[in-house]
Amino acid sequence: MPITLMDVADDAVKIGLGVIIGGVTAALAAKKAFSRELEKGRIHRRQTALEEIAQQFETAHGNFVDLYVHAKLWAQLYHTKNHDLGALQQKQTKMTETILSCDKDGTALHALEGRLLVFGLGDAAEKLKNYRLHWNDMLKLIDDRETVEQIETSYSKKIYPARKDFYTVLAECLNK
Repeated sequence: MPITLMDVADDAVKIGLGVIIGGVTAALAAKKAFSRELEKGRIHRRQTALEEIAQQFETAHGNFVDLYVHAKLWAQLYHTKNHDLGALQQKQTKMTETILSCDKDGTALHALEGRLLVFGLGDAAEKLKNYRLHWNDMLKLIDDRETVEQIETSYSKKIYPARKDFYTVLAECLNK
């Protein structure tokens, strides 16, 4: 059976269509794989940044807890009859040093709020702001020379729950 021009054209079209279909399929698969890799990278960068935010938050919280402890001890001394002025001055000096450190941490927390907003995590930024404002209230209590009970109440009823709320929202963000 002789090969005709029609047979050659038919084979060429079949081969050509196979190559086109294979090429388009390969291009679509490569595009999807590239998109998946970009998404994995974005998720990894976001998770790393959120973990850094959590670490910086916990460092600031540790300094705030130091202030809380010093403030309680200072308030106990201050509100004691016939308090020892030397001990009171030592606690005042230590508390002042801690307050200066906490001022830096407050500024750092404010910057962390901005980072959370950049990630589109307004809920987490709001919880962090709430936490920071409760610490500002604590500083006012310390400045007003309030009692140990008022300082303890501020921590246990406001600051600690605000910290827990922040971590709850941050954990939800990490799991997205």
